[in-house]
Amino acid sequence: MRTNNEMIRRFLLAFKKAVSQGNWEILQRRAIYASSLELNITQIKILLLQLTPDEYFSGPTIDRNRRTELLWVFHKDADSGTYFYIKLKLVAGHAKVISFHKTIY
Repeated sequence: MRTNNEMIRRFLLAFKKAVSQGNWEILQRRAIYASSLELNITQIKILLLQLTPDEYFSGPTIDRNRRTELLWVFHKDADSGTYFYIKLKLVAGHAKVISFHKTIY
């Protein structure tokens, strides 16, 4: 499947809407790992809400553990020279952060 800018924009719009409404979560393993980045939940939320189509990396791809769900990957520059690898999904209007960690370019 070829992903175009409009598909990415629509995904981000729906994902951000869920996050803004408090309908989101960082999966437990990822929450522990994210806390090791010295980011609090508010900082992570801000980074998620700032994602743009320009930060798109790949997707949608089928989640190998849940074959009916799609994964999207973004690389986010946090303006401090720190880049984050962020893997997301949206399931029935519920936003899920599957992976959130520093990456090296």
